[in-house]
Amino acid sequence: VPSLFEARALEAKEQARLISMLQALPGGELLAQQKREKDLAARPPTASHKLPYVIHTPDPARDAAASQIISDKQMSAPTYCAEVQTFEFDCFSSLALASDTVPIQYSLAVGTDGSAVCSCPDFLCHGHACKHIRAALLQLDSLREDGLQIPPISLPTSTDEARLRFKSRPPAVSSIIASGSTETTVPLPELSPSLQPPSAHIRERAAGLVADIIRQSGDAFEGSDEAIFDDAREHGHLSTSPPSSPSTTRASSPAIPEPNEFSAAASRSRGGASAPATPVGTSHDGVNRQAVGRVLHELECMTPKLRQILTNLEDVSLIPAEVARMTDAKSLLDSVSGRLSEL
Repeated sequence: VPSLFEARALEAKEQARLISMLQALPGGELLAQQKREKDLAARPPTASHKLPYVIHTPDPARDAAASQIISDKQMSAPTYCAEVQTFEFDCFSSLALASDTVPIQYSLAVGTDGSAVCSCPDFLCHGHACKHIRAALLQLDSLREDGLQIPPISLPTSTDEARLRFKSRPPAVSSIIASGSTETTVPLPELSPSLQPPSAHIRERAAGLVADIIRQSGDAFEGSDEAIFDDAREHGHLSTSPPSSPSTTRASSPAIPEPNEFSAAASRSRGGASAPATPVGTSHDGVNRQAVGRVLHELECMTPKLRQILTNLEDVSLIPAEVARMTDAKSLLDSVSGRLSEL
């Protein structure tokens, strides 16, 4: 999109340069004036459509754009306003992007009598059924096929038909069009809270859903400590006696073995002595299992490399400059080997 604006700016500069060259020639000023008048006459009027109805003429390009709007889900669900008997929509512009903080949005209404209005520049300038109005008709047709009681709506196909249809009665959307307004948006009547646009309902429902998710995620941990303690009491891991002083608890509770005492306990169990019961499922045990699993995985990944190093060191000798580096490596490997032997 920025490249399009840059191209248009360059074209405008080039056009201005050519006009200045033309004005420098004898009689060029008159030719430049005639060109300006011709361009102004060919330019479509801005927001000149004041008729309270829309003309629905065959237009394959706008029909295809309307189908694209429906497939891209840029058209909101209709809101029926019983006061004026119209279906009101909100539609995002086809140029709107998901990253836009304030995307372009148009408001449109389709009356049950065949009148329609849209706030897009295409409708305001020409009065023919724009792609947004055509998309609204497709949306109503889809809802009618789904079983909703929506009356069939047909728009006038010519200006004469529209004038004949609305000769004795004003169009339903006539109150929506601001008389004498040249703005690019057509103000719709203010809706009551029960008839708010669907986009507002969607935002409110989304906000409520997010609030429920946050509240449920916060309540998920309420009472979790009590549940853990109750489960521990059922399995005999916790005492049901009332709490006592720290000194009494320390004296009465069994001592938790340190990490370096597990090897001694294992050796006693292999010798036939009963090993002290180790709490199952504690956080300390989980951390240990995770650390050991990570070390075993790393060692398995390093085993081929260590075998290759061992093969490379066969039938070689060191020079004095390499002794210090080899000593550091051997010291580290000896430490790892010693720790593995302890485990």
